[in-house]
Amino acid sequence: MIRLSVREIARVTGGRMLSTDEDVPVSGFCTDSRTMGPGQFFIALKGKNFDGHDHIREAVARGARGIIAERMTVDYGAGRHRPHIIIVENTLTAMGQIAGHIRRKAGIPVVCITGTNGKTTVKDILSHLLSFKYRLLKSRGSFNNLIGVSLTLFELEPSHEMAVIELGSNHPGEIAHLARITAPRAAVITNIGHGHLEFFGGREGVFREKVSLLERLPDPGAAFLNGDDDYLSGVRIDADTRFFGRSRDCDLRITGIRKQGTGHGFDLDGERFFVPLEGEHNVYNAAAAVAAAAYFGMDHRVIRERLSGVSLPRMRLEKIVVDGIRSMEEVDVF
Repeated sequence: MIRLSVREIARVTGGRMLSTDEDVPVSGFCTDSRTMGPGQFFIALKGKNFDGHDHIREAVARGARGIIAERMTVDYGAGRHRPHIIIVENTLTAMGQIAGHIRRKAGIPVVCITGTNGKTTVKDILSHLLSFKYRLLKSRGSFNNLIGVSLTLFELEPSHEMAVIELGSNHPGEIAHLARITAPRAAVITNIGHGHLEFFGGREGVFREKVSLLERLPDPGAAFLNGDDDYLSGVRIDADTRFFGRSRDCDLRITGIRKQGTGHGFDLDGERFFVPLEGEHNVYNAAAAVAAAAYFGMDHRVIRERLSGVSLPRMRLEKIVVDGIRSMEEVDVF
């Protein structure tokens, strides 16, 4: 990861250091004491059914170099074996602050992807395309909440040239908070659906939540939006905005969708592509990824070749046959 010192961590979190060696380097962060690696800092997160403070002793026993906690709970050891300790007001908040600091130190372009459906698929396709040209970091699985996004950014290394990060939300304000941490250069919004309406009061609330991502785009920045979505098609912002879809008003128009074996051929802005994934909805996901990849300098010939060889992780669009009945297993998180 990008190296930090104990002093930096205390500064960005507003924490109180209980050690004197401020310049010791930090080699990583961990939130699960069972997977603690030597030299890492253990972040004692709290949830409804767990409290990481109860596992600090185990983290220390496994070689934790430091502890980020909200309170002192045990004797952390003595002498040279005593870990560095930083007391913060809220460990989850501190986790996001550290992740944002690492992202700023990296100084690389970040693409953030959100939407009710398809964002994990777009993330995987776009990462596959961009990895031909860039040393890339991408979100693992559906790591799209504050913990997942922070864990992803903790993996940033000086050699990384770009990052593709998925953002999810189930309460108002989460996307805006994650966007402040990730500071995207470009954003993709796949659609505005009906997920978690109990928290957002309807699609209008979902729309407001998702488009809050666009408020964090820099100048210049870019947004890639589903132009066939009745909410997104009306978005007007200062950033370079490109709409993809079947509508004649789209900048990148999808035409000629045709079933080809286990995938679909389609034309995008007059150029032919093939995506080896079931379901016409994945033509939209592919179109979003193609548009973003082209924006970051990928040659269309290379994009076409890479897209035709894309594959998704197991359990995503995997065919399942039970008693002769075929289904598709697709999981996405709002």
